[in-house]
Amino acid sequence: MKPADGSAEQLVDSGIALMIADPQQLLERGLNIERAFQRAQVSRATFYRRFPTKQRFLDEVVEDLIKTSRLAPAAVSAVVQQAWTTCRPDVRRFVQTLADNYSDVATSHDNITRQLLAVLFGRTSAQGRRAVSASYESRDAAVRDALETVLSETGATVHKPFTTQSFGTVITAVVDGMLLRQHVDPDAVPEGLLSDVILAVTNAVLSASHDHRHLYGTLDALAPKSVATTVPRDPRAALIDAARDEFGRCGYFPARYESIAANAGVNLHTARRLFPTKTHIIAGALRSHYEKLRTAIDDDTLIGLDEVAILHHHFARCAQLVADETALMDALILAVAHDTYSEPDGMLAIKKEINIPGLIVPVIEAGQRNRLFTASYSAQELGAMLTNSLLLRCFTRRHLSPEENATFASEVLLGGIRLG
Repeated sequence: MKPADGSAEQLVDSGIALMIADPQQLLERGLNIERAFQRAQVSRATFYRRFPTKQRFLDEVVEDLIKTSRLAPAAVSAVVQQAWTTCRPDVRRFVQTLADNYSDVATSHDNITRQLLAVLFGRTSAQGRRAVSASYESRDAAVRDALETVLSETGATVHKPFTTQSFGTVITAVVDGMLLRQHVDPDAVPEGLLSDVILAVTNAVLSASHDHRHLYGTLDALAPKSVATTVPRDPRAALIDAARDEFGRCGYFPARYESIAANAGVNLHTARRLFPTKTHIIAGALRSHYEKLRTAIDDDTLIGLDEVAILHHHFARCAQLVADETALMDALILAVAHDTYSEPDGMLAIKKEINIPGLIVPVIEAGQRNRLFTASYSAQELGAMLTNSLLLRCFTRRHLSPEENATFASEVLLGGIRLG
């Protein structure tokens, strides 16, 4: 820590001032200690009483450089809340006000040079790197604070692939880059351009319609779509492959049926005849997997396994299916959870053809008759609970292997419904 002494602070400030005022001298000869204490109007003896070694002095200089580039969270929160109070409900004015204020602070008192020097010298030690990282994090947090104010006050959401965390990092990096360019080439970054850029990025990232649209959707819509004049040899398989890619790239909701058809090389009219909706594509894609699960349960029953073992094997196969067909299974869960009313025909197809919870209802009923499982709840309810819990485990623990997730489900979930 810096000595609590006025002359020490003067010396550190003097050293920083020399680095900023004469970087050529710094490059050629390093920081001249004698010039530092002369500028601070402090004697040599006083200098060495405050800083026993030159390295100690340099460490304090770097520490102070980093510290001055850090934003105080409480002060930032106060500025954000004051700006919102003044500008609400005009979000554009709110963002522009903060952008202008941030630009004024960043460009005053040699802050750009200080930031560069802090990064340059701070990265030479582990302690310095942590301090520089904390400085960046304080600035990222300031951006997040502003964004979260907008989200909470307006109910807006953030387009994929952005999060509030990544948005803060991006804005900090954009501001740094533009202010650095302005520092050496003011004509290239005229007044107001930084605010315009921040407004443009914010406008692109925020969604007021809750349409779950991926940020890249606008660019995709601008790309010319070729009209398929020939049909692939296996159009169903082509559509399923294209849907798998589309769901994996941008998620179920942002995926556009027109894009799936175009990427499959199938004209829209033909595609609709094969699969009327996105949910029909999911049902068609997972039908063969569903039949394999059904057959495996039948085989386990035929060879005489008890109901506990059958369910354990089934859990393992389901967990493996989630790992093998992540994009389609993700889409299945989202479709079932949210599209009950928007695509009723598609829901009928999924509920009729891909009723995964229904597969284990006969097994649970047999276990209830054999007094292996509780009969306090219907087999249908238990089947839905077991299946949904297993799938949720697989989706939220993707870093674990299918075997680990299946074992967890068997030990915890089956343990909860077994008798004795």
